[in-house]
Amino acid sequence: MAFIAIRLYQMREIAQNNKRAKDIPCTEYISGLSWKILWKATEKKTAPPITPPSIYWVYYAIAKLGRWQDSKGSGRVGMKAFWRGWIELMKLVEAYEMFKNFDLD
Repeated sequence: MAFIAIRLYQMREIAQNNKRAKDIPCTEYISGLSWKILWKATEKKTAPPITPPSIYWVYYAIAKLGRWQDSKGSGRVGMKAFWRGWIELMKLVEAYEMFKNFDLD
């Protein structure tokens, strides 16, 4: 769990405090499968892009999965919401991995 917490903290620091966060591809921190599932979970109406989105986008998308609301009063994403979002994303990835092996015909 400590390894995951450190990675989440690193993502948070980069996304919130680095002007280059929109230029850093998310694949430096999460897998290709994870960001595609995250895209489908948060951007329901648009197809995933061909190139991976930025770490900045991933940070806020994970926060939204953790029930963080982007409003004037909400301020920065807290670690509790970010952690909840990460858990939700990992559940979705695990479910995908599990169901792709079933023959559902």
